[in-house]
Amino acid sequence: MKTYISDQIPNNPLLRPSTLGQSSVVRYTRTRGRVDFASSGKSQRTISDIECEPMKPELLTLSCPSRRCFLSQLGLGTITACIGHDARADHPPPFTQVPAEFSGLQPDLRSTLVFNDGSTVKSADDWNKRRTEILSDWHRIMGEWPPMVDHPSIEINETTMRGNVKQQRVRVQIAPDQTSDGYILIPPGDGPFPAVFVPFYDPETSIGLSDKPFRGFAWQLSRRGFVSFSIGAPGGDASKPVLSEQAHCQPLS
Repeated sequence: MKTYISDQIPNNPLLRPSTLGQSSVVRYTRTRGRVDFASSGKSQRTISDIECEPMKPELLTLSCPSRRCFLSQLGLGTITACIGHDARADHPPPFTQVPAEFSGLQPDLRSTLVFNDGSTVKSADDWNKRRTEILSDWHRIMGEWPPMVDHPSIEINETTMRGNVKQQRVRVQIAPDQTSDGYILIPPGDGPFPAVFVPFYDPETSIGLSDKPFRGFAWQLSRRGFVSFSIGAPGGDASKPVLSEQAHCQPLS
């Protein structure tokens, strides 16, 4: 049995002090998937019983700002330990096996190398034609994509610094007759930088300027060297976007 304190915690990002916080000390004992814990001198309780191969008992001293934080991190750590255990490779769980009533059945699926008229692809030129046919069928079923805006206009309305990250509030063209507000975050340095597009319900959440926790993806990426462009749903509701006459939603294809 080992005790890990502070930076001696094993190399697991879920268990590092920087992830868990520093305000209180939590200890837990884990053996055979059964997890017990004691926090700040409180009585020991059982959290869960997870079917998992036996593991060596281990005692970890962790730092965590709240019991909710601890429970969430503990659950993830336990699940990770079970999933990463290779001893069960010879006994896969039932959900990886075909149900008995469907075992041995062959689905009635045609080859992608067969045209809709029954003829077969015999050359590279034929395959290019078949690809066009597949794409046409896909759009017919899922819906047509709207035409691309080849050179969207962009207008920078405000530039501020957040620490060493440059923040630009922008208005960008999203359709021939519609624009939307968003933010570009630029990390320090001369670049070139990798770039990422971060769509969300509202761009303020993506750049870490709202009261919604754990959703500031663009902000976290830009702090780590990415240029990020954050934009929200037109009107703020992704299920009912406010669209202009020439704006059309792209199907989920």
